[in-house]
Amino acid sequence: MKLKITETSLRDGHQSLIATRLKTEEILPILEKMDNAGYYSLEVWGGATFDACIRFLNEDPWERLRAIRAKVKKTKLQMLIRGQNLLGYKHYADDVVEEFVKKSIENGIDIIRAFDALNDYRNLETTIKAVKKYNGHCQGCIAYTTSDVHTVEYYVKKVLELERMGVDSVCIKDMAGILMPETGYELIKMIKNVTKLPVELHTHCTGGIASILYTRAIEAGVDIIDTAISPFSGGTSQPATEVFAQLLKGTKMYEEREKYNYKYFSKPPYEVFSNDFISFAEIVKLKNLEKVLDFYYNSEKFPESVQWLIDNHYESAFSFYEDIADYFDKKGYLKVSHRESTLFTLLYEFYLEKNFKERDIFVEYLKYDYLMLGKTGFYPEWFKSEKDGELYDEIIREGNYKSIREGHKNSELERFSYNIFTKEFEDIYVFFDYRNKSTRVIKNNREEK
Repeated sequence: MKLKITETSLRDGHQSLIATRLKTEEILPILEKMDNAGYYSLEVWGGATFDACIRFLNEDPWERLRAIRAKVKKTKLQMLIRGQNLLGYKHYADDVVEEFVKKSIENGIDIIRAFDALNDYRNLETTIKAVKKYNGHCQGCIAYTTSDVHTVEYYVKKVLELERMGVDSVCIKDMAGILMPETGYELIKMIKNVTKLPVELHTHCTGGIASILYTRAIEAGVDIIDTAISPFSGGTSQPATEVFAQLLKGTKMYEEREKYNYKYFSKPPYEVFSNDFISFAEIVKLKNLEKVLDFYYNSEKFPESVQWLIDNHYESAFSFYEDIADYFDKKGYLKVSHRESTLFTLLYEFYLEKNFKERDIFVEYLKYDYLMLGKTGFYPEWFKSEKDGELYDEIIREGNYKSIREGHKNSELERFSYNIFTKEFEDIYVFFDYRNKSTRVIKNNREEK
């Protein structure tokens, strides 16, 4: 039996590393080559792709699916669904779930991977029935975690429960990347002893053990593993596809390596440095982009300032992150780690370097984000603090604080010349209550808004 590989770069890969921001136009050019690479399936839809298309990319997710299906003729297309939640964040009615599954299959999906985070399979019943009704392949998941309850025996029972519900295959879904290699080996061995259903293993590199886990899983007889092509692998994503294509010589992907001109390091971590799909320079650029996304998006420390910068000076969020990644690379800022306060200063210096207008407005947004961090006790050089001590003490006295000292310790008051809430120039004070994680705007002779 040959090991099969599901490629995740077009869904979980970019969801894990760049917040699901790949556009359809960036996906389509590579599909025909990926279709001929020998994958078992391509995970291309579901998860956060639906959400990101609508909220951030101004795209129709259904059009994306149809466009992908039109180019992928040989390889199965796969999606992830949250059972009764579908691709949203609440439970939907049974008829909605059935119709969504029906339309997903009609528009090109072959395999639907369904999971419930708590392994409460009541939330999968409608999904499984609908997938089977419309002739799709339903892959049921066991969501892996660790506790006194979550033993190997517990998960084996869950697999048997899924089998009775009619799934076509099962997936061990290790979302946190915490399944230890020996436990994984034991779990897969026991599952293979009680069922003939194909077993797929999904993990993330977050814990640093994913590749070792996959090696032991292969020894235990796993049928399919999830990997991502190197630009979208590692970090919080999956192990690199090329690593296992190299290790598992004899597979169709390995046999066709020369066809796509893969060049990769011969020693671990076997990273690809070029192929017919992407150049070395493009791979480096994607890695740099991943780093600045961690700084300014995934950290969730710059919601107001970065969004204002994008809205007022860039065509899209991607163009901003691409621009600042190039700037950080040229300055050498990607080679070292940075404190939070330093990242604020570097963003300010980037703004100056670009010579953008309305610097005074940008600084007000930056100040607000900086003060939302908490009581730092330190102001960067660009931060010109202006306070009203009398007003500050008055607000603290009105609050539920034991003393003025306690109030100062758990709050901050700062003057702003631009109101970021109304987007108007006016003198206001903003009170930051770190204890309750809230803010209050004070203006017009200390009348609160």
